[in-house]
Amino acid sequence: MTRSRGTRIIGWTITLTAVAILGGAAVYAGVSWLNTSPSRVELYSLEIEPGMSAGRVADKLQREGLIRSARFFRVLARFHGFDRQIHAGTHWVDGRKTTSGILTQLLSGGIRIVRVTVPEGLVIDDIAELLAKELPFEPAEFVEACQDSELVATLAYPGAQTMEGYLFPDTYFFDVNADVRETIGVMSQRFHNVFADSLVLRADTLRMSVHEIVTLASIIEKEAQVRSEQPIISQVFHKRLKIGYRLGADPTVKYAMGQANRRLSLRDIEIDSPYNTYKHRGLPPGPICSPGRGALHSALYPANTDYLYFVANWDGTHTFTRTLRDHNRAKAVSEQRYWEMRREQRRREAEQGG
Repeated sequence: MTRSRGTRIIGWTITLTAVAILGGAAVYAGVSWLNTSPSRVELYSLEIEPGMSAGRVADKLQREGLIRSARFFRVLARFHGFDRQIHAGTHWVDGRKTTSGILTQLLSGGIRIVRVTVPEGLVIDDIAELLAKELPFEPAEFVEACQDSELVATLAYPGAQTMEGYLFPDTYFFDVNADVRETIGVMSQRFHNVFADSLVLRADTLRMSVHEIVTLASIIEKEAQVRSEQPIISQVFHKRLKIGYRLGADPTVKYAMGQANRRLSLRDIEIDSPYNTYKHRGLPPGPICSPGRGALHSALYPANTDYLYFVANWDGTHTFTRTLRDHNRAKAVSEQRYWEMRREQRRREAEQGG
């Protein structure tokens, strides 16, 4: 009898212990889930008004999708003395952090950020120089990371050999301590946000890969100084690709030459490079710069025109033509105007020098 009773006591003890463990595990799992971030926002700007309570901050963070539970945030905030420690002003936080991580950032004054604007049409080397002025890494580190095959395979589309073309031009707010890979990740994620699934489907409709579209868009970006001409230039290139004509795009040769900032000579367009679209049919191996929204959209939705040629004018515009005869005429006019401008420029320089 005593032995049976003892056995029952041991059994109950084990059962209660198991329940306690399982209950504790369930509570831990629940708390862990509440603490995780539902957001993929890299940086979020939160305006704290004077006298703003932890409850109002919690409600705002939950509305913005940065935390799972406003109540859980309030409990943590009360424990850490949020109302006594928080200061009014603009606070930047990493939206990917846990709830407790966001709270810690707010209590410490938020993340120190730097604003960087990356214009359309830059190459990796130029972007590296621009970012390195504000962030704690050297340009060479950035360029090297953009050529890392594993990183490229993870962040870009099939066919890409580097991150060229996949670092989206935009205005960014970076953590002042952001490293090279974090910076590249943010910029490539912005590209993927812009190049949404609907645009991928449009590329499929054109029977082109995303990499081919980005490559074409990069050439359009460099060719068109006037934004309204981007869809027309796109139409010319699409037609040339369709009928097997060479693209004959000066920017591709300049890219092969290391961004030559001058008019190309006949010798230049004979350069031996897969990027030379005067010598090779089809698209070059990859993008020649980072195209913006307009160029990407134009590559996917060319104008409803029927041109085969265009020539650059002195004012940055282009003259579009359908026949070689008209093209040669437009080219002669453009050349004449160019040399007239050069003579006028030299005359003015001589007058100023005299």
